[in-house]
Amino acid sequence: MTLDACSTAATRRGAKSLVIIPSIGAVPHADGRITITRKFLDGVVEMARHWPGPVEVILPALEAVTDNLDSIRIDPRVYGISIKVIPFEDEARMTRELEGAGIALVSIYYSSTPPPTGAGRCTFPASTWPSTR
Repeated sequence: MTLDACSTAATRRGAKSLVIIPSIGAVPHADGRITITRKFLDGVVEMARHWPGPVEVILPALEAVTDNLDSIRIDPRVYGISIKVIPFEDEARMTRELEGAGIALVSIYYSSTPPPTGAGRCTFPASTWPSTR
């Protein structure tokens, strides 16, 4: 399932946009809500308070909630942040999503999700922190 859960504000893409691609995923629900971890959501909201431009999040879809202790089901549109749940394997879509990024913050965990494709075709600063055991 693909879910585009954007903020209630108009799309705000610009040269200074921050796109966050974490090593965690989200469970999309038919009602437009998603299940993610509270600690991640809190961190993104705090980043958005300090980042001078728009903040966007791209997450891969999970089929079920993980065993994280703080998973919560939210309507992401109320947070003023663009949160999109899309498959990382969709190279064309990932390329389109990343084309307007000012910078991308990418975290890749060795056993959870494949790295996002399409990023190699975009020209933007990217920072990655591969996780280890």
